[in-house]
Amino acid sequence: SIYVDSKIEGDVQLKTIQGNISVQKLRGHNIDLEIALPGDKRKGDDEGSTKPSFIFVKDVLESQSLRLSVPRPSVDRIRAKRIHAKTMEVIVGADENNETPASGLEL
Repeated sequence: SIYVDSKIEGDVQLKTIQGNISVQKLRGHNIDLEIALPGDKRKGDDEGSTKPSFIFVKDVLESQSLRLSVPRPSVDRIRAKRIHAKTMEVIVGADENNETPASGLEL
């Protein structure tokens, strides 16, 4: 898991394998927060038996380009107090190769 209890400014990329990402405040041109599954697990493989993962933003995400990704739509969560982004991509789930979003939202 990754915990950032202060402010970070600059391009930020945080990725964890089936852990949690918790941040206070991130500001930068490109921000990428991703929770991934281990290489031997795929979407749909016994989703109910694993612990939920989350991306949690206590204060704010501010960026030109923001990407948030979680692998299991029925288990994992994204929660943020505030988001300010020019372009934002939210990916929930992936195909069998964990490459293409099964469902996504672009704003």
